[in-house]
Amino acid sequence: MPTLLMLPPQEAKTREWAARVKSGVPGLEVIVAEDAPAARAAIARADCAFGTLPPDLLAQATRLSWLQAPQAAPPAGYYYPALVQHPVVVTNFREIYNDHIAAHIMAFVLAFARASTAICRSRRAASGSRRRSTRAWCTCPRRRR
Repeated sequence: MPTLLMLPPQEAKTREWAARVKSGVPGLEVIVAEDAPAARAAIARADCAFGTLPPDLLAQATRLSWLQAPQAAPPAGYYYPALVQHPVVVTNFREIYNDHIAAHIMAFVLAFARASTAICRSRRAASGSRRRSTRAWCTCPRRRR
């Protein structure tokens, strides 16, 4: 039976994910390691893992073939030399989209679009130029070379 190890630390969300995976994938053993000793006890039989895998656990990961990073962009130090050299395949949440992120990005786009004409006017005023740009969206003076 394949085994998924949920590496510590655990939160309500990761415990929920573990329960959903366990119910959705019959025949998969899901181990939720609440602390480092529990992870150390289970890593040797894990086929896949979710979370941050420290070097001391990687040395004991004899069956591990897949590691899912807990973020789209793992923090500095997540990929250490021994992990890079290990045959485990590491994946992340890249291309996972969230509607809150999209709304936040659109808010920035609209804010920048609204402010762009004011920025151009202030740059023109600061340069003392009355000349209009040929670009329809901006009245900024062209830079002279």
